[in-house]
Amino acid sequence: AREGKIGVPRTWVRNTRSPQLGRAPLAPFKAASRCVSILAKNERLGRTNVGNRGADARVKRLSAEEAASLVESGMWIDMGGVNAQSEVFDRALAARAGRLSDVKVRSCLSIRPLAFLEADPEGQHFQSYNWHFSGYDRMKHDDGRVVYIPLNLGEVPDYYRRFIDPPDIAVIRTAPLDENGMFNFG
Repeated sequence: AREGKIGVPRTWVRNTRSPQLGRAPLAPFKAASRCVSILAKNERLGRTNVGNRGADARVKRLSAEEAASLVESGMWIDMGGVNAQSEVFDRALAARAGRLSDVKVRSCLSIRPLAFLEADPEGQHFQSYNWHFSGYDRMKHDDGRVVYIPLNLGEVPDYYRRFIDPPDIAVIRTAPLDENGMFNFG
């Protein structure tokens, strides 16, 4: 992306919010101050290595319902993309729609209808943001339910570092744990 006057990529600043959801596009100075506020929030919360899981961290197995019960109003959820989207978590999250509000969900290339979107057709509980549209995602965008996040694939890690709120919960379907307690996304 080309740099704006204050070093903020124009492609991110121009289209991050959807008028359909009642939000105005961010101006470059707001994006820069948002970046600073995210860094300050992470520092205040003691997040020095956001997104990096230490090798000594233990994996705790949760059911989809237990994982969905951790979601609180106002949280950011990253749901992964394509086959990495968890169908069981999606259904469990949809079942909690009436108890949640302003939950923001990021995803990419949905290969099936998303239960949380179908359970909330008016968008009173969930807001959906998408890195890359499938046919379903485009249809939901045209209905005003999904916001496109402008994307240059090679810049995604930098978007997370500098511009967007880190997820409060990331849900990604993986292969089962192996004998060493490791798993992969493949």
